Amino acid sequence: MNVGLIEGGESVNSRAQRAEFLVDLRSGDPAALDRLRAAARAVLEDPAVPLGVSVHVIGERPAGQLDPGHPLATLAAQVLREAGIPPRLTAASTDANAAYPRGIPALTLGITTGEGTHTEQEWIDIDPVAAGLAALAATVARLDEQEW
Repeated sequence: MNVGLIEGGESVNSRAQRAEFLVDLRSGDPAALDRLRAAARAVLEDPAVPLGVSVHVIGERPAGQLDPGHPLATLAAQVLREAGIPPRLTAASTDANAAYPRGIPALTLGITTGEGTHTEQEWIDIDPVAAGLAALAATVARLDEQEW
């Protein structure tokens, strides 16, 4: 969960006539994401709190993940190892998320490393980009060799 933006009010010492905030809820587990959404709504729409609240969904990023033993994941890991790049299986919010609820195997193959994602301190390593792109191309080229 991330509260990425909070705004409203008219001055430092007056009650805000209007206030709003954006909340980003994510999970790799669809059931966990449903529980998180329900819990957030329960807090926001609590009848014991005398506030006028409206909830607007401004985007959907489906939950899901590819099993690390899936042929696509093992192929990508193998190609990375062959390129001298240690594979790291991590959860991330990427375009692959759109495929999961449709039963389409998908993953995102990172081509470099970095830190500080989505902050003003974000940075990436430029040196590994060429090797990462080559590993990505090799993975795609070898997709037809897999038993699906």
